[in-house]
Amino acid sequence: MDQSNEISEMMGRNYNVPDDIDEEELMDELDALEDLMLEEEAVGAGEVPSYLRRVLSHTGSHTTASA
Repeated sequence: MDQSNEISEMMGRNYNVPDDIDEEELMDELDALEDLMLEEEAVGAGEVPSYLRRVLSHTGSHTTASA
């Protein structure tokens, strides 16, 4: 029963998302992220992505992945 109450409480939370979100600004940011991802793919084809290198370095794994 405690889990049900906890879930209900979480679902009813207000996350204070502003009403005046600029959708065009969000789309511009998404486009920029997509461009960055394409750039990284072109430059580092076959290399481990930068975000995975950080994870692998923390786990002690020295395995390289190829795409």
